[in-house]
Amino acid sequence: MRLQRNLQFSTRTKQALSTLLRVALPTLVATILGFIYFDNLSLFIRSTLDVGTIRILQEDDAQFIQNFLTVIGLLFSILAGNAYSALYQQQESIYFALFQEVSEAKSLVEQTTLVCQGRPFYQSALACMSSYVKNDLRRLDIPPAQLLSTRPAEDPLESIMYMTSVGVPSIVYETVKNLRQARGYRLGAMQRKFPFLGIVLLYLLASVELLAFPLLGAGTASIPGILSLQSFLFAALCGAHMLVLRIIQELWQSSGGVFNVDEVLQQMVFGLEEELEMRSKGMGPEMQGPGGMGPGGMGPGGIGPGGMRQGGMGHGAEMQGAGVPGKGEPWNTPLVQPATEAGARVEGR
Repeated sequence: MRLQRNLQFSTRTKQALSTLLRVALPTLVATILGFIYFDNLSLFIRSTLDVGTIRILQEDDAQFIQNFLTVIGLLFSILAGNAYSALYQQQESIYFALFQEVSEAKSLVEQTTLVCQGRPFYQSALACMSSYVKNDLRRLDIPPAQLLSTRPAEDPLESIMYMTSVGVPSIVYETVKNLRQARGYRLGAMQRKFPFLGIVLLYLLASVELLAFPLLGAGTASIPGILSLQSFLFAALCGAHMLVLRIIQELWQSSGGVFNVDEVLQQMVFGLEEELEMRSKGMGPEMQGPGGMGPGGMGPGGIGPGGMRQGGMGHGAEMQGAGVPGKGEPWNTPLVQPATEAGARVEGR
């Protein structure tokens, strides 16, 4: 449990730092730059315009600039909202796919241990499962299409299917088949549907909307102190736009941030990897803790090292001698009587 908590803390810290660098830092930089350069941009635009144009900007009788900002803002809101909704639904489908796939993987490990333990290919099957978890299930950084294009000879699930295709009950084969279907659903859910060009167009649309505000500032620059107030508002607007765009881009990323599935996948796979490691070393579920099986085959109340029940019959070692019953058992226990009667017959002969 301590190792799992350490891994969770390490993953969470890494994701938080990555998100701060990729979301909070650009937002802060955009806010500062918007505050610093708004008045300079407004004055520069004013210096390039003639008196008549400046008067039109001040009056804006046709409300052309206002309508322009309204249309651009509406387009940005629609496109950004649809992009966020699509990417969020994709993350939701990834969670469902991962839970289904990890459940199928745990079922396959349990069935492999119950059915294939003692067979020559048992350790090879466990090694294939470990390779699948490490090189496929955990690899969020590799494009799904690249993972799916792996040759069948290098596919660990394909190897397990070949191992269990002959002489093994069909339930294992069916579980491998279901796991491969869950893997395909997970890879399909993780495949990027929103193109990178869409992200670029969102940045372009936000830039066009923001650049219209220094044009408005150029028309009102003659009013004393107005540019300082507008600088604060423009800085907040720049920070808000950058925050929205960076969150959308974080959802677009496959891994590495708090908006992704890295931490949840770490928690789900930890127990599976630990179980595979223990079974590869020849330690079954009975060796994993006091709540399961004990070192002698069963835990308290189960089968002891000597082969007898511990719950009220001693530890089994007492039964290995001259048939002495365990603690709390009467001397005329039926389990001891057959051995005593057989000894009496031998002495009578």
